[in-house]
Amino acid sequence: MNSTEAILEELELLGKPSIRNMLVNNHGFLKPCFGVKISDMKSIIRRVNVDHGLALNLCDTVNCGAKYLAGLILDDVKMTMRDP
Repeated sequence: MNSTEAILEELELLGKPSIRNMLVNNHGFLKPCFGVKISDMKSIIRRVNVDHGLALNLCDTVNCGAKYLAGLILDDVKMTMRDP
């Protein structure tokens, strides 16, 4: 299932403290951040493909990793000026 909650749970399971520290300290990610490598997100990206609704829901979360994933699965044709 590709609900927002399920994706957040999956990201949390994939997260690593060392990656989280690197993203926060070296790349300016804000907390909360699960610390998921982009290469580890690829399984989610392949499964979800393009899901604009899910991407918008992930953007509404406070988690930086979820917002990053949202940018990778959104449908750029459907983006409007009102979207986050």
